[in-house]
Amino acid sequence: MSVGQHSPAESREFRDEQSGRRMRQVTSHPSIHHHPFFFVPAYDTAMRRMIFVSHRTGLPQIFCEDRQSGDGAEWPIIPSLEGRFVYYAAGTGAWRTNLDTLKEEQLASFGDVEMREKGMVGAAMGTTALSANGRWWAVPVKTGPVSRFVLIDTEQKTSRV
Repeated sequence: MSVGQHSPAESREFRDEQSGRRMRQVTSHPSIHHHPFFFVPAYDTAMRRMIFVSHRTGLPQIFCEDRQSGDGAEWPIIPSLEGRFVYYAAGTGAWRTNLDTLKEEQLASFGDVEMREKGMVGAAMGTTALSANGRWWAVPVKTGPVSRFVLIDTEQKTSRV
């Protein structure tokens, strides 16, 4: 699947049998799909786009549901609140994709590091944090026995530990 490829909408609405509440299933593909992380918002503040991870290609990939048109487009992803970018760690680098142009841009390279600890909590999940104004992005990076946050200035494209 290539960057910017549009897929047909897969969502469907139905009523939950037990509660009677209206439900919406975003995707019908038989693979793992998930929210960025439990405290990371999947939507921008205008609710125009929903960002999620899908393993439909065999690897975790970032997908976007364009809520305005209804078109459907691993843990270390975070959408900006204004809805312009989605930030993610891939390999040993920090990247962002402009959601309007789909241009990918590397903001930092961490060199020969492990990126994640073993396990499924804290730094081991690779979860990142983005300031509300989108300027500061914190990425956990494992250097030897120590995990540290690298703070990236998304405007100046500089970083520091």
